[in-house]
Amino acid sequence: VRLAQITGEKVILQDKTLFLYTTILDYDLAQDISNYYDRGKVVDKNNTLTSIYGTYYKHQNLFSFRSDVIFFDGKYH
Repeated sequence: VRLAQITGEKVILQDKTLFLYTTILDYDLAQDISNYYDRGKVVDKNNTLTSIYGTYYKHQNLFSFRSDVIFFDGKYH
């Protein structure tokens, strides 16, 4: 198992056209799965989503969000 924990005032994960901003990121290098536990913000060219907890599954290009999830669609606001 290869795990990394990245911490800081602004931890940024970039994948293709999206950015994940948080302060604590656990990254499973073998599975390409990222978890955040202390508020995160996911941004692409049109949308922003915030939540307390989240998981990003890189191979499936899929996010899972939990707790205080707020979505903002930039096209309509």
